[in-house]
Amino acid sequence: MKAFKRKHKNINITVFNGHNHTTEYYIIENIKTFVLGGGGATQYFSSRDNDEEKFWNKFNKNNKKELYNFLLVCIDGDKVKYKFLIYTKSAKFKVLEI
Repeated sequence: MKAFKRKHKNINITVFNGHNHTTEYYIIENIKTFVLGGGGATQYFSSRDNDEEKFWNKFNKNNKKELYNFLLVCIDGDKVKYKFLIYTKSAKFKVLEI
C-alpha cells in the first residue's frame, strides 16, 4: 500500500474491514481505515489504550460499551463524508461525523 500511495499521491484511499465485533477508525499513513463490526453481535474491545484510534476517542473513550452502529458514506463529486449512526436506547440514532 505504501508503494501505491507514493506513486498516486492524489488518490484518497479508504479501507473498510469487517468481521471483528468492534468499531474502530484509524488514519494510518494518510489512509482511512475502518473496522465495522457494531451491527448486531456482542462487541468486544481492545484492551490497549490507543490514542490513534479515532472512533472511541471522539465518541466515548472512557466508557466503552455496546454501541450498535453502522457507517454511512456520503459521496458528492470528489468530497466524501463519513457518518457513524449509533443506535440509542430511545430508538433514535446519534450521528458522529468524522
